[in-house]
This record gives sequence, structure tokens and C-alpha cells, in this order.
Amino acid sequence: EDNVSSESVSSSSSEEKEETIIETLDYSYHPLSEPSVNKQLVTFNPMGDMSTVWDYYRGDNVKVAVIDSGFDYDHPEFIDINGKNRVSEDSCYIYTDSSKKVHTQVGRNKVDITDGDSHGTMCAGLLGSSVNKKGITGIAPNVELMLIKIDKHALSMAEAFRYAADNGARVISTSLGQYPNSNGESYGDIHFEKGLDLSKVF
Repeated sequence: EDNVSSESVSSSSSEEKEETIIETLDYSYHPLSEPSVNKQLVTFNPMGDMSTVWDYYRGDNVKVAVIDSGFDYDHPEFIDINGKNRVSEDSCYIYTDSSKKVHTQVGRNKVDITDGDSHGTMCAGLLGSSVNKKGITGIAPNVELMLIKIDKHALSMAEAFRYAADNGARVISTSLGQYPNSNGESYGDIHFEKGLDLSKVF
């Protein structure tokens, strides 16, 4: 009887915990209600009926790293319906100097568009634009965005993957070509024998 009672209490506690989690998620405003979402349908349609997925899950409690060039980290699409900026504080800028030393500068303001290229903003927006009654919606509008700005150096790219995995990214998104350095290195030459734990990414 004691065992049965213990299991019942455990089951009840689990149910209460699950109910609490569900209650904290605000799904009252649907992504398809965003004012400019119709302009995105050509993007979403090949992926199937996203609205069915959004009824149940929108990327909650997942940190996604986006590795790219500069980002507009204060863009209105990164501000959720409650006014919170969903770009994580551990976003960073990673670059490699002339002596091949890699540097990491942590902070939202380190990923700004200083090179005139905001390709990263577009990529992060397609992935994680908020449901906030302002414009479009991302594929996973509730994710936390870790924005990683890098220069066009293979060592910086490798470090960006390590940094993302070590700081809790469950997914890493990149949209990059190959940019050979003067010594012929490119992103395609990256090796991860120095200890990147990819299990942290997936």
C-alpha cells in the first residue's frame, strides 16, 4: 500500500508540474495574425502547414545560435509581445587577428552592423522573429537567439561553433559560403579535434 501511495503522489506531482509549465506559455496570439505574415507564405508553404505546429510548440525554452555577419540586435522583430529582447546577453563577436589569435567579445552590442552587412539579421529573423503584432513571424518565434558575429576567417568559424555549444545552444544555424583567407584556409577546412562537444548542440 505504501508503494502505491508513493506512486500516486509522484504521478500527481508530475501532472501539477506539467500544468504549471503549460500555463506559463502564452499562445493566445497566433503567428498567422502578424500583420505582414502574408508576405511570408511563399517561404512557409514548402515546409508544410506550420500553423499546425505553432498550435502546440513555437521553440519554447530552446537557445539557437545564429552565426553570421552583423546583426541589428535591437530590431523590433527580436522584441517579444511583453517587450523583452530575446537576443541573449551571451551573444558575441569572434574575430581572428593577423597572428591567428582568436578573440571573443561578449555582449549584445558587440554584434552590431559595423561592416554594412546585415545578412545575419535576415537569417535570425526568418528563424526567430517574435509574435508581437508588429510584422512577420519566425519559424520558431519563441526561441532565445544567441547571435554570433564573426569575421571571414576559418578559425573564427570554428571558435563560434565551440562557443555556441559551450554556452547552451541546442541548435546552430549558419548561412555562409566559403571565404578563403590569404593563406588558402576556408570554412571547409575546419577541424574539430580540439574538443567541441557536438552532443551539446543536438
